[in-house]
Amino acid sequence: MGHHEDNPWAKEAEDNASRGRRSDIENMKWTVGERTIRVCPPIEKGGLPFVKYIVHWIPVTNSVKDRPIIHEVGAKCPVCKFVSQLYSEMHRLKEEEDKTDDDPQVKKIQKQISKLRGKKTYDMNIIDRNDCQKEDGTIKIKRLVAGPTIWKPILELGNSEKWGNPSSAGDRGYDLTVTVDGEKLKREYTILPDPDRKSLTDEEVKAVKGAYNLKKLRKFSTKQDYIDILEVAKAPLSGIDLKKVAAGFDNDKDAEKEPEKPAVEDDNDEIPVNEAKTVEKAEDDDKEPQVEQTEEQAKESEKEESAFSDDEQKDEEKTEEPAVDTGFSFSENEIPLDCRGTYDKQDAGCQECDYKENCEKLQGEFEAAAKEYKVDLGDMMGPQIEQALAKAKAESQSSGKSGKTGKSGKSGKEGKAGKEGKAGKGKRDIPF
Repeated sequence: MGHHEDNPWAKEAEDNASRGRRSDIENMKWTVGERTIRVCPPIEKGGLPFVKYIVHWIPVTNSVKDRPIIHEVGAKCPVCKFVSQLYSEMHRLKEEEDKTDDDPQVKKIQKQISKLRGKKTYDMNIIDRNDCQKEDGTIKIKRLVAGPTIWKPILELGNSEKWGNPSSAGDRGYDLTVTVDGEKLKREYTILPDPDRKSLTDEEVKAVKGAYNLKKLRKFSTKQDYIDILEVAKAPLSGIDLKKVAAGFDNDKDAEKEPEKPAVEDDNDEIPVNEAKTVEKAEDDDKEPQVEQTEEQAKESEKEESAFSDDEQKDEEKTEEPAVDTGFSFSENEIPLDCRGTYDKQDAGCQECDYKENCEKLQGEFEAAAKEYKVDLGDMMGPQIEQALAKAKAESQSSGKSGKTGKSGKSGKEGKAGKEGKAGKGKRDIPF
């Protein structure tokens, strides 16, 4: 006889403990103050370092906390359709009844839209520099569930020419300093890039390979989740027809695909995978909903992936552009990375790069040209090196031509010498 079989209380305690066991996912939790993080590269080559999705926060009658409905970006769920109806009614009031934004009816609908609209959210693997080691000394990876006030600044940095991909494993990657002020509704985030770019260490690269599979972890709401939540939803969702909701799922299990409505998103920083009831979120209901999509919003989705994609992925799109002859063995189209010609055998990113051999050869050509034209390459990147060498080449050619003009007088020999000097300097003429 087992030791629990004659003790119903012990058996019940064991069952409750197993149902309430803690998740083995370590989420990033923000506290007031300054934290430094590094967004990790994707766990698979060619993948993305994030998973994005839509979250609706639904006020319910059986809890003081809103419950989340989660679905993929682009899918139009029953709540999305309800919000579309609210938009239509607001437009009708403005167009047919000449209502303004200050009208009580319009304000009421705007508030409902702001509350129920889907908010785009991102999951990312990060290294929290303030808490980055496990008990055994290995690198700890955390999952960051990022609402708009966090992912928008990161996206802007990643999409800028100056900073580029923050999740690069090589020496073009950089940390982010996040300053948190205020609590709950008044919480604000300031995100600044660390100008001291650095590669991930070998230990960190190893940890990233074993990081969370974000795509598999992020579970979307099922048909039953929708029914359970909408059944106890507060007004105005309290009147939604659950039979139609169920029938909609039966007709299309994946839900109807339509462009998502533009949104002024809230900052929902904690969305657990399965324990939806334990969600805590920072919300920003004071923001007015944007009714019409701007050109910038329409382009946002295109920017998202390019901002965080590997240099190789981003530059694949450039291969259709006309080739620019730099005079070196490998052109921009053959090695489209900005770091071309700056190969570093100590850099983990360089070791894994598809252009490794060509880049190393190009580096040798750069160094030979720099020595010939007496150019200090310093910490220049590929395009800067090419520009500096082109300028030095042009100046050298200009000085050679001025020497040639002395041919008509006694100084003609000097002019000839100038011409020969040019040829003598350039054992291999580089036609920029």
